[in-house]
Amino acid sequence: MSLQKLIHNYATFNSWANSKLVDWLQTIDEGLLYQQFRQVSTVLILLFSTF
Repeated sequence: MSLQKLIHNYATFNSWANSKLVDWLQTIDEGLLYQQFRQVSTVLILLFSTF
């Protein structure tokens, strides 16, 4: 398989996966989504501040 075909397949899959993720995220309650994001971002900030 050529490099061009591999890159095309990867880009096609990436586009499909991103579309599925966006479709799924649009079904989640916006308030819950932001609440979870704040909790995760707080943990990440604490984690990376230890380095």
